[in-house]
Amino acid sequence: MKTRFILFITLTLVLNNSFAQEYCAAPIDNYNQNFSSLSRMLIGDSANEGMICLNIFFHIVRNDNGDPSSGIRDFETNAIVDNLNSHYNPHNIKFNKVGFDFINSTLLNDVQPSEIGDLILLNNNPNSLNFYIVNTADFNGYGDILGTNVVITKDAAVTGVASHEVGHNLNLRHTHDTRFGIENDDNCTYAGDLVCDTPPDSGLRDYRDPQNPNYPYYVDSNCNYTKNDGYNPDTENIMSYTSPTCLRHFTNG
Repeated sequence: MKTRFILFITLTLVLNNSFAQEYCAAPIDNYNQNFSSLSRMLIGDSANEGMICLNIFFHIVRNDNGDPSSGIRDFETNAIVDNLNSHYNPHNIKFNKVGFDFINSTLLNDVQPSEIGDLILLNNNPNSLNFYIVNTADFNGYGDILGTNVVITKDAAVTGVASHEVGHNLNLRHTHDTRFGIENDDNCTYAGDLVCDTPPDSGLRDYRDPQNPNYPYYVDSNCNYTKNDGYNPDTENIMSYTSPTCLRHFTNG
């Protein structure tokens, strides 16, 4: 595999029409870090390694009046943890909920990309992955490469999108990433997403009409690829831009 992604931590389903906004607000202009000298995963697959446990602290954003219906319910965060564990446990990563709090701000409950920095300063837990769950946003989710913060809408949080954003925190890029060059079958170690067991991907989101909730992806209802451009991407890879209902697995890489 191209690079052993090291989990040394410095550490968006509802129907498709809920996901017509920008898929993911993760920055694409930062480089992956190389922690190979610190890795427990240099030799063998992650399945052969001991379990890595990561704490999660939830920040539930609500309107100024604290109306519970304006934010996700605290008990629903348990389902988020369960979903994360279903995706990550096969790769020996386990998530542990250590608590939650409420942030009452009508302004930040409909967060804009320019307001993410203000939001993640509030009640930030330095010893956990911080999940900020908002009512609405111009994006489904945000997670920075090797960061410790996720900002995600309440609809997306209970889907595979949460695992997608955490993937960014754990040093994973989009499968269609081109910062390091366009990937083909021969350059997987230094182009694309830098993961060799994810096939080349030209992008699964259909941006010709991104506001059309019925046709926003190059996959059909059975997660079959419909773009017909010569690529054969993994339409169920969590780090892709596939339909949120198709976000099902990571590869070993």
